[in-house]
Amino acid sequence: PWGAAMRMMNKAVENGEAAFRRKDIDSEALAELYRQRFLLATRAGDRLRAQADLEAALALEGVAPEVRARLHRERGHLLFRGGLYHAAADAFERALALTPGDAEAWRWHAEAMLRCRKPHRASTS
Repeated sequence: PWGAAMRMMNKAVENGEAAFRRKDIDSEALAELYRQRFLLATRAGDRLRAQADLEAALALEGVAPEVRARLHRERGHLLFRGGLYHAAADAFERALALTPGDAEAWRWHAEAMLRCRKPHRASTS
């Protein structure tokens, strides 16, 4: 079932990329397509595809800060689940730079720092 769903999502992203190049959609619409494929790839267990889609969405210019923060937070969760705690902490820090009131990002940043064995930094962030 994942294969068919991923083929359809790939087609949606391809069409979205073409529409973006034609300026028929904006960067936030394309970022959302990448995000949706990231979510599908995550559920399918394809961590590399998921990470590539988040990186593609984050590389787009013109994405609102709160959208970019959500992408960084989701990237942090992906990296955390992969045991990449330093990289996850960095992703949560990037989210917090954009949305300093994000309680979820604060919580996960602290957890990542604790997993890195840096509790002092986690408590002062």
